[in-house]
Amino acid sequence: MVPNISQRQDLIPLFKSRRCCPESLKQSDELESINESEDAEKDSPEFRKHKTRACSLGRGVIGATSFMLLILAVAGIVYKITAKGPPGHSKKQCGTSPAEVRESGCQFEPMLSAWVPQKYSLSDVVQEYQDKYGDIHSTWAWFWDNNATKVVFEKDFEILRPGNYSVIFNSHFPSHDLHCLYSWRKLSAARERKLSLTDSKTADPFLGIQCAEYVTKRVYQPKPKVESEPEIWHWSMMYHDCVPI
Repeated sequence: MVPNISQRQDLIPLFKSRRCCPESLKQSDELESINESEDAEKDSPEFRKHKTRACSLGRGVIGATSFMLLILAVAGIVYKITAKGPPGHSKKQCGTSPAEVRESGCQFEPMLSAWVPQKYSLSDVVQEYQDKYGDIHSTWAWFWDNNATKVVFEKDFEILRPGNYSVIFNSHFPSHDLHCLYSWRKLSAARERKLSLTDSKTADPFLGIQCAEYVTKRVYQPKPKVESEPEIWHWSMMYHDCVPI
């Protein structure tokens, strides 16, 4: 049996079509009129002139921005090539060999076994230690090897005194203690004089910690009366930069 469509409410569409009315037609005519007016305005010479000017301005801004970016890129490359890095990064202040150090104007400090920039060498502290403890190169036992078999004889002291060596060894029992105490004395003098820089070894906090532990151990474990095998100390030549304290 075919249902009566007029009696079935569930078959009525959910969205009903809207019928045009005079008011909607009037609004439609107004919209068409506005669109035609806008199209006519876009086709006018003044609009085309304004559009051309805006496009030219946009291209100019893009061009200027690109040019500035290019300039900045070139400047960055030039800076990287020509700029000098911080002291000690691009080139060591005292060089890396006895030959280079002669031209650097640095001072040799025997108690550090190192070359230090002259301005922060504190030559009076160097002299103070030499006056108190003597010339370490002529009073300590030195060797060319860590087995203490190749002795540095008196005729070679003139090689050691000006720092013309790469590495030497000594068996002087308190040599490391004196090295530590010297670095502390120098750091104290630098602070007393309100210096902003000192050599990198003296300023190294690790040296202070290591020296404190070592000297404390020495106090509680003094040198034995009978020493079967001497303790050998390794003294490498160093080339220190100056760093902030």
